[in-house]
Amino acid sequence: MKLLPVRLVLAAGAAEVHLRRRFPRLMWVVVPRSGAPSDEPFAQLQRIEAELAYNELFFGGRAP
Repeated sequence: MKLLPVRLVLAAGAAEVHLRRRFPRLMWVVVPRSGAPSDEPFAQLQRIEAELAYNELFFGGRAP
């Protein structure tokens, strides 16, 4: 009985692989994907350019 959950997980994984290969467009619609790319790196760059403390830390006291 201990192997039943393992076998179920393996069977589900094999079924997913089969469905992805057989119906790629359907799986593309059904499977959730991450949202839009994060703007965090750009926002951090804007903070560095705008704030003097970040500017001095990033550029080492010299003007950009």
